[in-house]
Amino acid sequence: MRRNSAAVLLSAILIAAPASVKAVQADGDKARPSYSLSDLGTPDRGPSYASAINDRGQVAAYSLGGFLHHSQAFVVTDGVMVALERGGNETGIAHGINEQGVVVGWADISFQGPGAAAVWDGDLTFLTPASGPPPFRGTTIHSNAYDINDYGQVVGEYMQLFGDFPNKWFAVLFEGGQVINLGAGAGSVARAINNRGEIAGTTSTGAFLYRDGVLFDLGPGSALAINDKGYVAGTSGGHAVVWAHGKMDDFGEGIAYGINSRRDVVGTSNSRGVLWDKHGNMSDLTTVLDATGAGWLIEAATAINKAGQIAGWGIAPDGQTRAVLLTPNGRR
Repeated sequence: MRRNSAAVLLSAILIAAPASVKAVQADGDKARPSYSLSDLGTPDRGPSYASAINDRGQVAAYSLGGFLHHSQAFVVTDGVMVALERGGNETGIAHGINEQGVVVGWADISFQGPGAAAVWDGDLTFLTPASGPPPFRGTTIHSNAYDINDYGQVVGEYMQLFGDFPNKWFAVLFEGGQVINLGAGAGSVARAINNRGEIAGTTSTGAFLYRDGVLFDLGPGSALAINDKGYVAGTSGGHAVVWAHGKMDDFGEGIAYGINSRRDVVGTSNSRGVLWDKHGNMSDLTTVLDATGAGWLIEAATAINKAGQIAGWGIAPDGQTRAVLLTPNGRR
């Protein structure tokens, strides 16, 4: 499942109150482990971006603006890139990956058809039926998949162009060939799912956690990631935050895109890729790279696995945007 994400983001009440956690730059070498950088490349001439990483170190990514400006989803395993099958209009974007290496995202169904939630498991499969379940009684739809857990449950969003709710997105669960409306209302999206089946997402008014058929309101903000312990990462009021146990920890200015089982959090702050530990101490990832990252600027960190490996992207010394994998030295 995605250790995040990025990819772009309520009812029993569980409103989270801010806690006094201050995001600060970590001091000293002991608080700032160094990272080696792996340039994941691009399958074409376009910039590339890493979306997700699993605990095996496989990275799901995509490129934009290559041949005829189409997008290309790809996976990198142990330094080997595999380009994934593209849709009918030569497009594909990867958002999530589980421990089996199954990738989810988005692709065009046909050359002139709508885009749809997609799964790459050796072959490209579309999750969206031609006509949706209630209340989606239209025949022309769009959908997107953002995350997948180790049991094959996929979350994302679903929209019909015609019917009862035209041009409205709804948070959904794709499971067993069905598209299940989470009941989060129009303008909602499900961004992440853990192995307990808990889902994090966003409505038109704030962040939510979906657990055992109940939608919990987390308050204002956007929920972007969840770990297997139910900690939800995201953003609220322009700050990176983590929701858990009825409260919200505020890590300061930024956006939290990913969280692992150790509650390490990654994201962006002031246009730089950063890492927060569970206490809110922040490290600018550009400043903790070893010689393999000389000349690089890390712009975004989108996902982190249990070993502390981080997926994201940065500006290479040649000025190109590239997907990257950062591995903490001593933990390879």
